[in-house]
Amino acid sequence: MISLPMHDHDSHPDRLSGADDASDSGRAPDAHPDPDARLDACPQRGAAPQPDAESETSSDVERWQFRQHLPSDLSVGSQLGLQLADAMRQYGWPDEEVFRVHLAYEEAIANAIRHGNRHDTEKRIEVHLHCDGHEVQIRITDEGDGFDPDAVPDPTSEHLLEAPGGRGVLLIREIMSDVRFNDDGNQIWMAKRRA
Repeated sequence: MISLPMHDHDSHPDRLSGADDASDSGRAPDAHPDPDARLDACPQRGAAPQPDAESETSSDVERWQFRQHLPSDLSVGSQLGLQLADAMRQYGWPDEEVFRVHLAYEEAIANAIRHGNRHDTEKRIEVHLHCDGHEVQIRITDEGDGFDPDAVPDPTSEHLLEAPGGRGVLLIREIMSDVRFNDDGNQIWMAKRRA
């Protein structure tokens, strides 16, 4: 049995906690027979999936899941990233993959806080995480105006090579097995499948 902290997020909205999204392990998002029994993929060019009404951390031998509304605060988002890394280690993920997924998570949460919510402390970030021995899924939704991921300039083009920043989406796409954005451009869903 994997032991991770359990909290009630409804009574303590600023504390790290989570939800049981009842995800099935090791399957691609579109391959699961029951879309209500998994951490739904962010639909491409469609409405964002709705969060579950209940919230708690689910931790058993088969999977670890988490759902929380976080303040637009990088330190709180980073704490959650460390919990995800710990869960991955407990499921036997190689250290290199833990590092890479943690890096992709940090890029996505930073983008949501900096670019989506623009550090507005009145706006929240919704984070859904799923981890088992076969797959990690991350869904992050901000309250910002969104962006068009296809309109992000290519950071490898000659005139941007020395520019600071602008490589987060490229990095995430290189690390993760699957990356999707919703139509509004304020939600990223990404998955890493274990090789």
